[in-house]
Amino acid sequence: GLEGLWGAAFTAGVLLPIFGCLSGPEGVGYREDTMDSLAMLRSSPVLAGMAALYTVGVFASHTLGPATVPPASTTTLNVLDAARTACVWGVQVILFYSVPRGSGTPAGLGEPVTVWSVVQLLGFALLILGGLMYRAWVRIPGCFYPPTEE
Repeated sequence: GLEGLWGAAFTAGVLLPIFGCLSGPEGVGYREDTMDSLAMLRSSPVLAGMAALYTVGVFASHTLGPATVPPASTTTLNVLDAARTACVWGVQVILFYSVPRGSGTPAGLGEPVTVWSVVQLLGFALLILGGLMYRAWVRIPGCFYPPTEE
């Protein structure tokens, strides 16, 4: 509830004005043209619908997730969040290599595999492994695990 409200207020009131003042060509780096983004949303019903669908999906995920999972299983939600981030990254890589360039397709669609991709994969793996170890679903031999309350 309030976390999202504060995040939206901070983004709209602080970050967007800062990123709007940065120099450089649009689409390269960190410059953000909020007015242009709003004009694109107004002129494209498909884009506006996708943005609305995304907003509803994020709202539902963050509202229904904690409501359907017992408090003791919030670590499960964290593992699922990490897995979702890894899936989004994987789709970006697939898009980069599967969508042909040209013919009206943006040149920068997706994300290529680079040396840093290994670091990303290791980060995702450690995040997921940490959650699984916390729940004692993955146990490392020789480590102490307190008895579970059942």
